[in-house]
Amino acid sequence: MRQGTTRWIRWAPGVLAALLPLGISAAPGVPEVRSLANGLQVVFLEDHTLPLLASSLWVHAGSKHEIESSAGYAHFLEHLVQRGTKTVGPFEFQRLATRRGGTLSVRSNYDRTSITLTGVPSALDDLLGALSAMAFQSALDEKQIDLELGTLSQEIRNYYNLPSSVAFLETMRHTFPEHPYRFPMLGNYKTVGTLKSEPLTAFYRNLYVPNNMTLAIAGDVDPKRAWPLVEAAFGKAKPSATLPPAPPLPTRFAGHTDVEKRLEIREAWVNLSFAGPGYRHPDRAAFEVIARALADANGSPLHTAMAHGRTGIASYVSYYGLEDGGMLYLGLQPASPEQSYDAARSALEGLVTFKSEGLKESGLRSVVEGILQEDRVRAEQLQERAERLGEAALLGGVRYYWDLPGVYAALTPESIARVAAKYLVAENMRLVIILPKDAPKFADATKDKVHEVLERLGRAAEGSTPDYSAVRYPPSEAARVSPAAWGDPRGAARFKAPEKTVLDNGLTLIVQEDHRHGMAAASVQVRAGSGDDPPGKEGLANLTLRLLARDAVAHARRSGAKGDASLPAAPSIQLTRDLTEIRFQALPRALGPGLATIAAALRQEAPAAEVLDEVRKSALDTLERGDPGASSVALELFREQVYSGHPYAGPLTGTPSGIKAITRDDMAKFRGRHLRPSRTVVAVAGDVEPSDIVRQVKALLGDWKDGAESEDPSEEPRGKPATAGARAGDFTRMAPSPQGEVLVGVPGVAVRDADFGDIRLLGTALTLEAFDDLVFTRRAAFSAVAVPEGLRAGGFLAIEVVTPPHRLDDAVFELQRLMRVRSLEPLGAKELTDVGRVQAGRDAAGLQGVLALAGVLSYREASGLGALTYRKDIDEPPKPVAARIKDLAARLLKPEAWIVIKVGPGSP
Repeated sequence: MRQGTTRWIRWAPGVLAALLPLGISAAPGVPEVRSLANGLQVVFLEDHTLPLLASSLWVHAGSKHEIESSAGYAHFLEHLVQRGTKTVGPFEFQRLATRRGGTLSVRSNYDRTSITLTGVPSALDDLLGALSAMAFQSALDEKQIDLELGTLSQEIRNYYNLPSSVAFLETMRHTFPEHPYRFPMLGNYKTVGTLKSEPLTAFYRNLYVPNNMTLAIAGDVDPKRAWPLVEAAFGKAKPSATLPPAPPLPTRFAGHTDVEKRLEIREAWVNLSFAGPGYRHPDRAAFEVIARALADANGSPLHTAMAHGRTGIASYVSYYGLEDGGMLYLGLQPASPEQSYDAARSALEGLVTFKSEGLKESGLRSVVEGILQEDRVRAEQLQERAERLGEAALLGGVRYYWDLPGVYAALTPESIARVAAKYLVAENMRLVIILPKDAPKFADATKDKVHEVLERLGRAAEGSTPDYSAVRYPPSEAARVSPAAWGDPRGAARFKAPEKTVLDNGLTLIVQEDHRHGMAAASVQVRAGSGDDPPGKEGLANLTLRLLARDAVAHARRSGAKGDASLPAAPSIQLTRDLTEIRFQALPRALGPGLATIAAALRQEAPAAEVLDEVRKSALDTLERGDPGASSVALELFREQVYSGHPYAGPLTGTPSGIKAITRDDMAKFRGRHLRPSRTVVAVAGDVEPSDIVRQVKALLGDWKDGAESEDPSEEPRGKPATAGARAGDFTRMAPSPQGEVLVGVPGVAVRDADFGDIRLLGTALTLEAFDDLVFTRRAAFSAVAVPEGLRAGGFLAIEVVTPPHRLDDAVFELQRLMRVRSLEPLGAKELTDVGRVQAGRDAAGLQGVLALAGVLSYREASGLGALTYRKDIDEPPKPVAARIKDLAARLLKPEAWIVIKVGPGSP
């Protein structure tokens, strides 16, 4: 997340409301800004494409509002507001968010705090009530403070044990020596260890007031209907007439400083930093581009200089943006502690080169498109969009976020050179070196070499001073957005129906238009997976996947334009037991090259013997090095039992003996049998025109014919289901993990079975009950979630719990008890409502973004569920029926069918 802003003007109550009209009327897809009488700004962004919403409350309270003796108060409130009120118990807000089909996120930094809740649209009233309670009614009593101190102290301890973290805090302290940013955001043992309710409550009451906040609501919301709910939740809160004054802005570069700090660590860390523009400053976008260009490992003079000098690596280059200023932050890992100053010198030489050469037009466009592509991908998530709008409204106006695409696009090489000349100067550079205590002292000559290069970097123009108070938009313009800044906002009213085309060769194409964010994605599903491996050839599908990936990479390298960030990298490929998916996401103009890469990989002939040997060796090396976590071990061990006797029981990646037995002829037959147009589904979603996509796919794959193995394997499972040989009982396995893993489950049904939808609802009910009991109430586990799997020939339902190793048996007992209860007792009305909300929220959240959307469309079509009906359960989610769920539980969750898996460091 890029953070920051320039100076926040403290408007008197009512003044801001006069500047911002009561309702800047906007159609769906465009922000609308309103203001309550008490000064709370409210931003609405209607987006009816999915039944999901996010509500994000932003408070102008961060560590910059602290004094040195209260450092860490804002961060501590991040923890404590989640611990309830006088009428709401600790962590009930997380529980509420989960049962409303969403999540709770609370974060703080140097100058703001955010509280975000997501959920289904019908839960808006509850979500707003929870936000209001956390903002104005937190208990903050001594008991809750004492209970949270352990967690906070451990967080601080972990942070201070990392050399890079200590280096960052020291860098902030010396980059902003006259500003509260110099105080540690997390606080320290002294300030937090003596924390009491009274001063913390005073901090809370002074800053958590409506005229020091903004609220953003994005998603499936009608502002006219939501406005009374906002007024009811926040309208009675009283504004403050005495908000604390903002600290003075920096007015000058503070001069160069070298800092050495020696700690009980093994490795050194080196930071270089430059103070720069903040959130609202006109130079912000150019400064971000400079940071991004320096971070590019494939062409940055910084990385070139580090590699040439062999002094270390630049492991972190970023713009850290704040309200009153920003920071260009270069984190270096020297090759050895003795080379710390040499690493700093190499980095400075790279900066000198960058400053003298600048960015050419092609390089600038590549960097800008890379930034915009990342921003557009993040903007596809409602939570991200609500948070960025709330942040912008708090720190100057929604236009500071909404119009960013146009701001970046307007940058020129000249503007980059001007900003580099302004801020990358000697008197603005800080050098912080964190060293082991036993590291030798550095000779003056070593340090002098750094300062010689620093002088070559140049100094600020005589008489010039940085103006940190400059803003891009005057207050009267900061809420006037460009409606089409991100794409076509009309798509936010509702998606068009997807279009399906079947080519003459049998390939199926699905296209879903989504013009909101200017992105596109493709997902190709081939009906072939590890479940199709012949006996004795386990790993054949895995080798086929690896060859697809290899061919795709080779084609992308041959056809890609060097330095063009808009073109997709090689697509990602994922193997399952039934399917192989190939997918990528890119700007719309790169969709054609990406599809061409996939088409070339699909149509590649069986590999030469030497290529197969190379891929085989890579697969075997991966198996030998494999060190999966406890969760993967538990799930694979469970599949061995539930699918015993069926190819699904084998590992996805195959076995060493199976991989060694595969021949080129095996590969040719497998490709001919499975990699065929009639077994392939292509789904494209995003900022595209269906007719254009149909034309492109026909040109690329329309003449693709079936291979020599023309017999079409049946799509319907034959004979017994994959779970016919399931083996009930207890199974244990050791794994190198600090935590234990418990998985208790039973055989289920195939994905197209009429009962599979109810199995998912049963799984959701078990998730809520297991979480409430083991995690929320007993604190005996770290997480609990039900895993319903539906494949072409069978499936299962299992509950997975992460727990301390000594609680493995307790977790098994509690899960079995829950399964018996669910078999005997029907869900109550409230539980049924919660189950429906959670399932609806999950399903809607899983469709956010064009890549996820394309993946769902291709999966549904390839699995026989039908892509064109993908919205049926989204628009009208099935209502859980107590009798059906109880009957299903009684049939499935029988003790004699239980498969119990225990994995952990203490397992025998």
